[in-house]
Amino acid sequence: RTDSLAIAWLLHSFAVQCYLAYTMIFDANLTMHEPANSRWETFWLAFGAVATTMTTLIGGNFALLATGWFSPAREEIR
Repeated sequence: RTDSLAIAWLLHSFAVQCYLAYTMIFDANLTMHEPANSRWETFWLAFGAVATTMTTLIGGNFALLATGWFSPAREEIR
């Protein structure tokens, strides 16, 4: 069903967000002793965080729209 697909997508996105947050917290602490790499790694981690958040929001919105949870037709029925 589309509902379970939407829920699976949101759970998957949440898991990716948690992994990314874990990576940002612990990898940043590990790489602070390497000043040459820390700026680029911070940049790519931030870029990954923004890209993941955008993907989660856009994909989640499409998934919710596909299920009809927020469709205008449902509001008219009420």
